[in-house]
Amino acid sequence: MPLASPWPSLAPYPTEPAWTFLARAAQRTPHQPAVIGLDGQSATYGELWDRSRRLARFLQRDANVVPGDTVAVAAPGSRDTAAILHAAWLAGARVSFLNAFQRPAEMAHYLADAEVAVAFVSASAAPALNEARQLADFQCLRHVYRSAQVWDLTDAEPPRPEPIAVDPARQDALLVYSSGTTGWPVAARQSHLNRVAAARQRLAVLPLPRGTVVLSLRPFWTDISCCIAARVPLVTGADPQPAAIRAALQQHRVTLLMARPTSVQALLDSAANGAAELGTLRVIECSGAPLPAPVAAMAERAGVAIVQSYQMTQAPAVNFTPLADRRPASVGPPVPDTEERLVDPATGREVGPGETGEVWIRGPQVMLGYWRHPAATAATLLPDGWLRTGDLGRFDANGYLYLMDRLKALIKVGGWPVYPAEIEASLLTHPAVREAAVVAVPSPTRGEQPLAFVVLRAERHVEPAQLLGWLAERLAPYKIPRSIDVLDSLPKGAGGKVLRRELEERARRAYGSPGDGTPLA
Repeated sequence: MPLASPWPSLAPYPTEPAWTFLARAAQRTPHQPAVIGLDGQSATYGELWDRSRRLARFLQRDANVVPGDTVAVAAPGSRDTAAILHAAWLAGARVSFLNAFQRPAEMAHYLADAEVAVAFVSASAAPALNEARQLADFQCLRHVYRSAQVWDLTDAEPPRPEPIAVDPARQDALLVYSSGTTGWPVAARQSHLNRVAAARQRLAVLPLPRGTVVLSLRPFWTDISCCIAARVPLVTGADPQPAAIRAALQQHRVTLLMARPTSVQALLDSAANGAAELGTLRVIECSGAPLPAPVAAMAERAGVAIVQSYQMTQAPAVNFTPLADRRPASVGPPVPDTEERLVDPATGREVGPGETGEVWIRGPQVMLGYWRHPAATAATLLPDGWLRTGDLGRFDANGYLYLMDRLKALIKVGGWPVYPAEIEASLLTHPAVREAAVVAVPSPTRGEQPLAFVVLRAERHVEPAQLLGWLAERLAPYKIPRSIDVLDSLPKGAGGKVLRRELEERARRAYGSPGDGTPLA
C-alpha cells in the first residue's frame, strides 16, 4: 500500500491565486519587513504589495501583458524580483526564472521555449540577453526592462491593476526549468494551487513563528511563497561567498538558513570559530542533493540543527525531516496530504521497507505537466495522478525516506547497481576532500564504471591513489572508481547544484563513450 503522510490533513486547500499570500500579509502586517536584499534594498509587506500592484498596472498598460503571457526574470532575488513575480501573477501571466549567468545560446533556448513576452534582466544578465536576441528572432518578446528599475518605472502608476480572473487549479503560476544537470531541461508547469498547497504543506512541517528570519541561498522562487505565507522576512540576493553569508547571518540576525548542501559545507568550512561566526542561526534546511554525513556533523557541533527536505521542480514540497526526530541521512516522511510509494523501475513491482525503488508521489502540490512536452508529461504523470520522480530511494521501518540517487545517475557495473552518492559520501569522509562528484564512464568488460572528481581542501594534499585506497577500505571492489580526477572546482548551476552533464562531457572527452571504439586502459 502507498505510504501516507503522518501529519494531519490540511484539506481542503483554498482555491486562490498565489498572490493572495502577499495581499493578506500586507493587510495584517504592513510594516513587517518582507524581503531584505543583500544588495541593500528592502521592502515591507505593505510596500511590496503596493509596488506589485503598480507594476501589474504598468505591465498591462505599457507592455500589453494579458493572461497566458510569459514574463521572464533573469536577476537574483531582491525586492524587485518579488514585485515582478507578484505583478505578473496579478496581470494573469506565468513567470519563468532564468539563470542570470546563462550563456547567450542557453538563454536563447529558454526565451524561445517559454514563449517569453516580457523580460526583466539584471545588469549582469543584459549582455547575454542582447546576444541571445541576435542568435534568434523572438517574435513573442515585446519588451525588455532592467530589474533594478522596477521602483522607478512604477512611481507614477496607480496601484490598481485591471482585475483578472484566475483558475488556481488550472492556470500556470511558474514555468520551472530543471537545473540542466543532465541535458537540456523541460519546464514544469506549477499552478497557483500547487504553489498555495506547497507553502501550506511546508509550514505544517516546519513552522516559521514570529521572530524567524530566513536566509535563502536557493533559487528565489523556492522559498518566497512559504516565507510570505508565514509573514516572516526573507533575506535573499546573488549567491554570496561564505564570508558574505556569515556577515548576512549576523547583520540580519538570521535564525533559519535554507540552502544546498554544497553551500552549507562552504559556510561551515569557513566558520573557523564555529557558532560564534554563525550568529543567531539555529536551523539549517538542506535540499537538492544528499546531505554528506560530515557536513551534518559539522552543523551539529556548531550548535545548529540541520534537517533535509525533498523538493522538486515537479512538486515544490515532497518530504521533510521533523526537527524533533532528526535523521540527517533521511529526507523524512511525506508532507501532509501526500502519498508515496517505491516502485522497481525494471518490473513495476512496488517494493517494501529496506528495498530500493523509484519514488512515486501523489498530492495537491504535483505539477500540471511539462510545458509543450506532452510525451514527457505522459511518461512522468500517470493517469491516476502519480508522479514518477526519477529518484531512487528506500523507506525505513518508520516510513522515513532515504534518497539514493537519480535513476539516470545509476551506474551498472557488470549488472550491479552503483549509486554515485554512496561513493561521494565515502570520499567526503576523507579529511582532505572538500567536494566530490561521480559519473559513469564506459568499460569494455563491465559496461560502465564510476569516475570520480574531487576538490581538495585548502592547504591539504592527497594523491588520487591514496583516495582509491581509502575507498577500497570502505566499499565493495566493484564500486571503486576507475580513477579520481582532482579539480580546482566543480561546475555548479543555480543554488550550488553540481552540473553533472558538464562532468560527463569531460569524462567522455577523456575516456570516450560506450560503443565508440575509444581504447580504455
